[in-house]
Amino acid sequence: MIDHAARRSFLYAMVFALGFGVSGRVFAQTWTEWPVSEGGNGHLYRLTVDEGTWEFAEAQAPDGGHLATVNDAAENQWIFDTFAQPSNIWIGFYQDLEDPDYSEPSGAWKWSSEEAVTYTNWISGEPNDNGSEHWAQMKGSASTWDAQWNDVGNQSALRGVIEIPEPATLSLLLLGSIVALKRRR
Repeated sequence: MIDHAARRSFLYAMVFALGFGVSGRVFAQTWTEWPVSEGGNGHLYRLTVDEGTWEFAEAQAPDGGHLATVNDAAENQWIFDTFAQPSNIWIGFYQDLEDPDYSEPSGAWKWSSEEAVTYTNWISGEPNDNGSEHWAQMKGSASTWDAQWNDVGNQSALRGVIEIPEPATLSLLLLGSIVALKRRR
């Protein structure tokens, strides 16, 4: 019988031991799993190390990860409860200005993970493109619009929520990276 908790702990240890780097900088921030046993997807999440633009936050995700994709109201609430206390945060939703379906204010919104858009939680009247607003933030608990989304310009300096696949997928990514490194030698 497989001890899933021990396996998960081992996989987490592998992730941290290999020290995913961001622009050469190693981070050891704690990842939080949204457990399947609690209605989650088994993916791992964490806040970005630093505040910055949406692109800066997206670039902090390790290979295989992105700013969080929110697929339903339960995931939206879990991300809010876990990470948006009290600050606004970046999520992986952005407006693709190159897409043929692009129009203002609501055309061509996409997830950075390239997953299909199945859910949105815009504040009433949003998105409104109030001056080149092509990135989505989730409003934190310090605002009137808890857990709702607002389109903002990329000059905003926020932390983002990074999402990576479940540990099994992550371990395959790690194994592939190790094999590739050994072949280079």
